[in-house]
Amino acid sequence: MQLSNTTLARVNEFVDFNSTVEVIPPQYTEVLDIKINIVGPDELNLGLTKIEDKDNLLVGLQGKYTGVFDTEIWYFKEGDVVDLDYSKGAGDPELISEEKFQELKDKYPDLSVSQPIETNNYLNIPEGQTLVAYIQSSNLTKTVSYTVTVDYAEYLDDLDALPDPILPSDEILPDEILLIKEGYNIDDYDTPPLLVIRDIFNVSQTIDGDTSTAKNVISNYYS
Repeated sequence: MQLSNTTLARVNEFVDFNSTVEVIPPQYTEVLDIKINIVGPDELNLGLTKIEDKDNLLVGLQGKYTGVFDTEIWYFKEGDVVDLDYSKGAGDPELISEEKFQELKDKYPDLSVSQPIETNNYLNIPEGQTLVAYIQSSNLTKTVSYTVTVDYAEYLDDLDALPDPILPSDEILPDEILLIKEGYNIDDYDTPPLLVIRDIFNVSQTIDGDTSTAKNVISNYYS
């Protein structure tokens, strides 16, 4: 069993993509299941959907990576009065203390006073919000690791078709494939049934942050 490539296409954060690699099975085999999973402790990015196409022997990801980098975006509802604590420097804002927040409410009793909200994904910002701070991540490249697991059965259409020696474990006939399928529970993925061969491959994908994101996002809100 092989994969056509061990890397998915390099992509930019927030940009839609569809990237797959081909599963290349040996002769006299039938692929029963294909899965792709991110290597822990990371979790699959919320903007992605898995491609696990057993029929066409394709595996990969589609969608867009969001919130990958340590970018800080602080925003608030337009019309509210807000403030941030910049005592650690302009590049490290924090929420003001409860005491300062109360002082702000006392200063503007007739206005709506709120605390800004932080996110690293500008797509999460609802309409009608205004940016108060945007700190771009210094690291704008990240490589994410995945595993591709392929379960397959190996059999012979013709026991004389392959050169000797043929090991008994290799001699799975087509009617036995049906029995394997009937007893194959893909939800019980830690214990594949007898006569099923499991190969696990390492696959990676590199994500680049867009250095123009800060400019584009700020322009959208203040243009």
